[in-house]
Amino acid sequence: MPSFKDVIHDIRKKLRVRPKLREDLFGAIALVFDCVEPDDALQRFPRLTRMAVGLETDKLLKILKWLFIEQDLTYWLQTGRNMLMSAIEWKAFRIPAPLKYGD
Repeated sequence: MPSFKDVIHDIRKKLRVRPKLREDLFGAIALVFDCVEPDDALQRFPRLTRMAVGLETDKLLKILKWLFIEQDLTYWLQTGRNMLMSAIEWKAFRIPAPLKYGD
């Protein structure tokens, strides 16, 4: 069963190998965060389909979809979804996020 750590590790690996796809990957993840279906998000960033590092990008986005849903069910009022996205922003993309989720 994939965990938050697995997802963040996979994103970091992708960014190390393909740093030029950073904005595309973040954009696709942000769309999934905003409840866009992973396949639709991937269609908006077709270069990501060539990212042959770690998990296939469509699988990563689908896992994130379900992790976001799990967080919605566990923490009402979108606080869990926001905490997960903040963790991705900070731990994977090094974007200072308003909600810090550990180190």
